[in-house]
Amino acid sequence: MQQIYQKIENNMINYGSIPMIKSILKDICRISVIVPLRGRKRFVSPLMRSFMKAQKPEVDTCITIVEHSPEPESSFVKDEYSVNYIHIPCAEEVPFNKCLAMNVGALFSAKAQYFLFHDADLIVRSDFFLNIDKNVEKKKCKAIQTFDKRRVLNCPSMLTEDIINDKVNFDDFKEGWRGIYDHGRYGAPGGSIMVHKDIFFKVGGFDPELWHSYSPEDLFFWDKINLFTNMETCDSPANEVFHLHHELQQKSNPEFRAMMVLYKMWYRQGEDEKMKICNYKRDLIKDYER
Repeated sequence: MQQIYQKIENNMINYGSIPMIKSILKDICRISVIVPLRGRKRFVSPLMRSFMKAQKPEVDTCITIVEHSPEPESSFVKDEYSVNYIHIPCAEEVPFNKCLAMNVGALFSAKAQYFLFHDADLIVRSDFFLNIDKNVEKKKCKAIQTFDKRRVLNCPSMLTEDIINDKVNFDDFKEGWRGIYDHGRYGAPGGSIMVHKDIFFKVGGFDPELWHSYSPEDLFFWDKINLFTNMETCDSPANEVFHLHHELQQKSNPEFRAMMVLYKMWYRQGEDEKMKICNYKRDLIKDYER
């Protein structure tokens, strides 16, 4: 485990000195939806349109786009969709750090009871937030993956283009409609997960010191959550999310194999050692708890 501690220390994040540009239109809510982003501008408006239709008065939500990129490509969302927007500027050669973006969204956007971390390529139906709320109320849970069966449904390329061009009704989406398919791989650890703020801080948030680009950051976070509470799924009523077509990113990170070695080292540890890592990470962000 010394390698994990060493990497955290070598890549320590000083959140107070991050040069970010913030536009916070709503600063308190029950569920703060945080979307980490870089280089997927085409997907932003479709996602926002699906979120706008899913927002309901019964569920107090706010949405924050956190863009970690050289230029604020998606800053239009703050005016066009009246959502929160944070830009973390970086040099072109700096890899996208999804963990950093998600932590910044949790620490510096709306004060909330729950944080919902949602990938930019996942479209939702209009009952999305209502179904999450019903599942949480029924299960009394503090962590939940916001869709059923630990898998997403996939949109083929032609449908994805029609989604981008605003030619579809999201509530028509279901398996089999216009080629939407289940790829048969289950057990996704991320995509869209919601955690109570107390749990988020107990596990020390996400881990930008360890992971960037395509990496096992979701696996690591899921494991940490399960040390403190059970991660539920949205199965009662069932939620579905729909993955937009794009090129796979597995080969985009030259450090991916080394990161998997580090993750497997973590995975083999006992609960006591894992808790020590969580406690160490918790101390790094505890001053930002609200």
